[in-house]
Amino acid sequence: MKLSITFICLIFFTASLLIGNLVNYLCFRKNQTIFLNIFTGIITIWGLLELILVPMTFCKASFHTLSFTYGGVLLIGCFISLLFWKNLSETLSDFLKNWKRYIAWTTIIAFIIIIFQLCYVYKYTYYEWDDAYYVNLATEALQKDMIYGIDPERGVNEAPFSIHYCLSLWSMFYALLGSWFQISPTIIAHTVIPFITIPFAYLIYLLMGQLFFETDTEAQGYFLIFAAVMHMFLPNIHTLAGSYLLLAPWMGKAILASAALPGVLYLMFRLTRETHCRGDWYLLFLHSLSSCLLSSMAIVFIPILACSLSLLWAVKTKKPFFFLKTIASCSPCLILGLIALALK
Repeated sequence: MKLSITFICLIFFTASLLIGNLVNYLCFRKNQTIFLNIFTGIITIWGLLELILVPMTFCKASFHTLSFTYGGVLLIGCFISLLFWKNLSETLSDFLKNWKRYIAWTTIIAFIIIIFQLCYVYKYTYYEWDDAYYVNLATEALQKDMIYGIDPERGVNEAPFSIHYCLSLWSMFYALLGSWFQISPTIIAHTVIPFITIPFAYLIYLLMGQLFFETDTEAQGYFLIFAAVMHMFLPNIHTLAGSYLLLAPWMGKAILASAALPGVLYLMFRLTRETHCRGDWYLLFLHSLSSCLLSSMAIVFIPILACSLSLLWAVKTKKPFFFLKTIASCSPCLILGLIALALK
């Protein structure tokens, strides 16, 4: 199983790096880093899944159609990214030559703490009642070749669609991984997904530290250590935890609380800097779209957080267009919110 985890994660993060390189290149971003490319690639991969998944769900498309279409889009994106290999090679070369600008001894300590957390999650898997729905939903998709046609709690056809789940089918992601790598979605959810979502969350904290302490690499590492230790000592009870990243890292709402919402803070901070580029607005759009895949709560929380911060900044700087651009960037959440209201 360890080899399977390593293989799947290697493919996922390599695809994220390639697709992130392509998206940042198309966004005319000049200063690319390997960490920013991976972040961009992950939110693009999940955003594309949400973009393809929602219409297919309502059209009652088969699961194998989703698998073929989504897989084809990702392969095409990776192939096109290879056409811009010069841009990617420059980014990788810069990281290898100037790695001390990105990684300090404190960062290495943070990485060690995170590795221990991953080992703990791998050895002590947590199960709860949500598995009866989400994991079963992924299993039913493979067995019945239906995206969302069976209520996993009752085993009957789902009619009408439940607004709590039909717009945020995060479980289809590990159903797809299970289909592609011929591994049970249950194993994918509890064993493989944590090695994707936990590094993704800490990647966001690393990027935040690089903005907060732009010239102090050591302080960036301290910030990442603080984030890692904070998650270790948060309450370990499901109903009391403010962020249960290490408790249930395969659940969409855990990723929303630990990664997606901090991701909004990171992107809004980028946008308030004078050196921000137009591509940062595209990243906020992609992040909003990808967050909707994780949990239906993102449809509400993401625009509220982003627009609240944007409104304060617009009032302070007297730039109303900043607020309007934020609303436009959160349009995926707003559109899905209107669809949810229509389904009531």
